[in-house]
Amino acid sequence: MNLKEITKDLLVKVAESDERAFSNLFNIHSFKAYRFAYYFLKSKALCDEVVSDVFISIWNNRKKIDRITNFEAYLFTLTKNQSLNYLDKISRTPAFTSDIPPETMSGFENPEEKIITNELEKAINEAIDNLPEKCKIIFLMSREDKLRHHEIAEILSISEKTVNAQIGNALKKLYSELQKYLYIFLSF
Repeated sequence: MNLKEITKDLLVKVAESDERAFSNLFNIHSFKAYRFAYYFLKSKALCDEVVSDVFISIWNNRKKIDRITNFEAYLFTLTKNQSLNYLDKISRTPAFTSDIPPETMSGFENPEEKIITNELEKAINEAIDNLPEKCKIIFLMSREDKLRHHEIAEILSISEKTVNAQIGNALKKLYSELQKYLYIFLSF
C-alpha cells in the first residue's frame, strides 16, 4: 500500500470519527504542514499553532474529509491560508524569528568527510535561504515535498509556467553559488 492509499483509507476512517486514524493521519502528514508553514512564518511556535489549527479544522470537517481526492494539496492549501492569517495577525506586532535546528548528517567514519559534508550542507542551506522568497518556497515544495509543478501551481494560485520559471531560476542561482564547492567532490 502506498502513502496515497494509506491516506485515503485513513480519511475514510476519520470521516467516521475514528480518533486513532486521525492520530495516524496527523503523524504521517503534520511535518509536511509544519515545514510548509515555516516557509511563511519562520517561527517554530507559530508553525506549531498553524499545524494544530489545520488539523483541528480537518477534524472539525471530518464528515466531508473522505471526499478529498488530493489530500496533500488540501493540506497545503489549509496550511497556506492559516499561515497567511497568522501573518496578518502578527503584522501589527514586532517581528520575531527562530531557527529550525540544522539537520545533522551522521554515519561517517572519517572526521574530515564529516566536516566537509557539514560545510557543504551549510553552504547549500545558505544558498537556498538566499533565494528570493517565492522562488525558495516553490523550489522547496518541489524538491523537499516532492510536489509536481501543477500541484505547486494549484496550491500557490499561480501558473504552472511560473512554477517552471521559478524552479529554473533557483537551480541556476544554486549552481552559480555552489560551483566553488565542486572541487570538494572531485577530490573524493
